[in-house]
Amino acid sequence: PTLGLALPTIHDDEVRRIACRALNTMNAEICGQFRDRIAPAAAIPMHTPDEAIAELEYAARLRLKVAMIPPGVARPIPALEHEHPGAFPNAAYFDCYGLDSFFDYDPVWRKFLELKIAVTSHGGVGLRYLPLGRRSPTNYMFNHIGAHAYQQGELCRSIVMGGVATRFPKLAFGFLECGAGWACDLLHSLEEHWEKRNVAGLVNYDPSRLDRPRLHQLLAEYGGPEFIAKNSARAVRAYDEGLERHDRAADRDEWALTGVREEHDFARIFGNFYFGCEADDLSVHRALDARANPMRTRLQPIFSSDIGHWDVPDISTVLLESHRLVDKELLTDADYRDFVFTYPAQLHLKADPEFFAGTAIAGAVARLNA
Repeated sequence: PTLGLALPTIHDDEVRRIACRALNTMNAEICGQFRDRIAPAAAIPMHTPDEAIAELEYAARLRLKVAMIPPGVARPIPALEHEHPGAFPNAAYFDCYGLDSFFDYDPVWRKFLELKIAVTSHGGVGLRYLPLGRRSPTNYMFNHIGAHAYQQGELCRSIVMGGVATRFPKLAFGFLECGAGWACDLLHSLEEHWEKRNVAGLVNYDPSRLDRPRLHQLLAEYGGPEFIAKNSARAVRAYDEGLERHDRAADRDEWALTGVREEHDFARIFGNFYFGCEADDLSVHRALDARANPMRTRLQPIFSSDIGHWDVPDISTVLLESHRLVDKELLTDADYRDFVFTYPAQLHLKADPEFFAGTAIAGAVARLNA
């Protein structure tokens, strides 16, 4: 399955699209007879909205009902490529689909809704040209630690700041294998930055409100004559230039696209976000402990076993590890049920209320809905 993470990030258009289609066809054929207990994820390339829509439609024809996108697309920087051909991939722009994207991805989000498929994303070390936030040429562990969270955090911020989550309030997003600690920090940062830097808050930093005579009086009193002689003209010039810049940007609202009008809107947005956590992930407790999160928000971690990777040397211990936070009395039985069943089910039920129809757990899901 790890191959599915890499194929959508291949930069060659033809190879990328053919490879994703071949993988999706193969997985649909292999798993088709086990539809009552397994739902393979389609790998969706996202370099353009058209190719993403085409593969989503093809996956739906294959009866695949889960789809995974990469956390972003590495693109050449047009101006740099013009001056320095071949600068890519060493110099690249990380396009996360929401804010400052090269394309309008709203048709893709509408297609997810139309096909009743949740948006799930997965990053990884070694994906083609995608940044990790950490770069060591010699140490894989150095690069791996925090890499998934970095990529998923970029995507999540782009989805929020670009207003995708507000324009599509019924669309569920799953950020996979990245833990939930970064999400707690992101929610806190969004709330705090909005509080200080929304349109009303910017008034506090308006240089036109500065009492200039009083400022020069204080400079003279505490800076001394020598300071005033050397710096007053430069200070006045810098102040005037800053005031001009502020005037040009006075109507700039960096939150305009988000659709956020008050801080609790962020809690509503995060109600459609789910965060993949592995069995030994301590951030599950932090996500579920609403008392410590902004606006007493209970985030939604979802269990992922990661069976098949090097961090699971013994598959028989995974479920035992997932229960360890309960054993330590950091989670209740109800918390644990939400982590391993309720929230993973809701991620897909939000997209398709019939997602689990005909499966081995249809009865349990029906009781959950009731």
